[in-house]
Amino acid sequence: MSPLFFMSVHTHAGLSSYFAHMNELPRMFTKMLLLFTLGCFAFAQGSAQLLVRGKRYRKATAVYDSCHDSLLIASKQTKTLITTIDSLRKVNAALTSQLESRERFIQEYGCVDLSGRRWMIRSIRDAVYLDGSPMKEAKNTADWIAFYNAGEPCFAKIPLSLNCEYGFLYNIHAVNAFNRWAPEFLEIPTSEVIAELLEHLETYYSDLELNQRGSLLKSADGWPITPGNNKSGLTILKGGFCSGESFFTDVKTNFWILPEKESNKIEALSFSDYDDKVGIFSRNKADNYGFFIRCIIKTQKNGK
Repeated sequence: MSPLFFMSVHTHAGLSSYFAHMNELPRMFTKMLLLFTLGCFAFAQGSAQLLVRGKRYRKATAVYDSCHDSLLIASKQTKTLITTIDSLRKVNAALTSQLESRERFIQEYGCVDLSGRRWMIRSIRDAVYLDGSPMKEAKNTADWIAFYNAGEPCFAKIPLSLNCEYGFLYNIHAVNAFNRWAPEFLEIPTSEVIAELLEHLETYYSDLELNQRGSLLKSADGWPITPGNNKSGLTILKGGFCSGESFFTDVKTNFWILPEKESNKIEALSFSDYDDKVGIFSRNKADNYGFFIRCIIKTQKNGK
């Protein structure tokens, strides 16, 4: 065979191989394109999932932050509520203690309703300040004068005996410092309250002369010369007073009265064994007297 034949054959085989490879290119390209498409799809799907997860994450984070803020607010409200409850418990305990103290005091001293007021049946007998410190006690006239001159509240004891007015004698300084040692539910009657009391007696016991009103307030015992009938229930007994010069002049019983307005005067309600009058007299605040204190219970908003 001629060389030309071999050359022709070789050339034909090369061309066949070339064309065969050329025929394979579209398939390879198609495969590569398919793989690329699948890759892009997978990437797009993954990206979409990440986006969805990101949105969910952000949403979950927002919900968490909202819940966290709500929990913080609830915690603060809970703390406030607990503080409020503790405060209410303390207030309730204080009110309960005050009511119990009030009831114990009423049981000890007794109480009667007159002219729309609740009056103590016995004069007050207390000598301890609200902070627990004791009030000065005058055991003789010299003590009484010394405490008065020093501006010291003081008291003097009346010897307890049968049919004797229950209570201590107090100087004017003790009257002025009443809120420092007396229970807060008590008050000293004013001249206006005394006027209400006398008007009440005149209304309900009109058959009595004005100079006999004292008998309605005085006890039926303990006044040997002019005993009362005690129809009012106030049960005032003979007990005496202190003038700064002498003690225990027991023919009279005097009670401190507060003036309606600020004044240099101080008033007293007076009862005597010589008659059934109710005496009201004014004294200068500078006078060194010692009288009893008959209290009334402060009127509350509910009227009790």
